[in-house]
Amino acid sequence: MFSHPKPAFSWQRSANSTAHAESEDGLTNEQFLFGGETTDGRKNSTILEAEGQGHYVGVLFSVYSRRRSGVWDWYGEGDDMIFIDGEPGLSVSDTVRKPDPRIGPKAALIEPRGESTPGANDAWPATLHGTGTEDYFNTAWCPTQEYSRPYHGIIAAGGPNWTEPVTLYRWHIEDPAIFQKTIRVTIAHGHANRRSDDISSVAFWYQAEPHKPFEKLACVADRLPTFRLPYQNWETAAKKASAT
Repeated sequence: MFSHPKPAFSWQRSANSTAHAESEDGLTNEQFLFGGETTDGRKNSTILEAEGQGHYVGVLFSVYSRRRSGVWDWYGEGDDMIFIDGEPGLSVSDTVRKPDPRIGPKAALIEPRGESTPGANDAWPATLHGTGTEDYFNTAWCPTQEYSRPYHGIIAAGGPNWTEPVTLYRWHIEDPAIFQKTIRVTIAHGHANRRSDDISSVAFWYQAEPHKPFEKLACVADRLPTFRLPYQNWETAAKKASAT
């Protein structure tokens, strides 16, 4: 039997620390991490990491740009990569195309490889490898407006040049990602992880117990969104949040 859906909360900040967390009900997961440029999923933003048997059914995904560009501040192009049970996906040659100056030079081809250690669930290519953030959320073409459909949509589009918070959702109701041992759902920080935006996500999945234990939740100050910083005292905001 499968348990009720478990929400997994994660925030990504420009920091070099990593932490998971567990709430009192044991159903929430927090993960803080940031990595430099990479194309093989090693330092992607982690949406869900679970062990056991179950299926991933969706995510609420939020981005807040840490850049301020008068020309282009598009947060997307980060490939979605889902690693399942250590099984590699298909390796397909890329098309011949000119480099895009907005996202940098074309990344070098990565040769297929097995798991680094048994059970690491990091074989390459990823079991399921998408073509970019906007494609994963079924939008494409750098969306700038709110949109709502049953299985995907944009709650907040980001405002002019995506300088405001962005929130999207995707539900895998008709196409769940089923795992028998392990699953790791990730997405890159822009093309080849060349961005360092604030990213937060809430993943939903069904799983047979027992589930993977979580680590301690990070303190409130480390979880406050960056866009609040210029407008209020950080310590006061943290104390108010702790008291609620």
